[in-house]
Amino acid sequence: MALQVSGFDRALDYKVIHQSDVKATINANTADGPCVLRHVAIGNDGGSADVYLKLTDGHVASIGASTPLMVLRCPAGSNQVYTLPDGVIFAESLSFWATSGASPLNANDPSLVSAKNTIKVTLVVT
Repeated sequence: MALQVSGFDRALDYKVIHQSDVKATINANTADGPCVLRHVAIGNDGGSADVYLKLTDGHVASIGASTPLMVLRCPAGSNQVYTLPDGVIFAESLSFWATSGASPLNANDPSLVSAKNTIKVTLVVT
């Protein structure tokens, strides 16, 4: 799992958050505090089933117990982009994970074609 966060000059005032191997494991407080989510890109081209990206507002989340603020679907074998012009506010912190089902109780890793494949997620926040 390789979480990368890139900040830019204050004049641009945004961060790009990229996780190259998203699973049913919490990526907590990825923006390092409050933020507004503007863009989401999900790469599921190596997935053998739909994947569900779950995002929650808080420093601490518990898979299967925390109710996500958002659940975004990406079909199997594809890439999906969500642009949020008005943004979605994460007042405390943005945490995320991915599962094989849409239910908040689902705690199963996404299904992949082979062990070499991964689910990739890129977020842009301000």
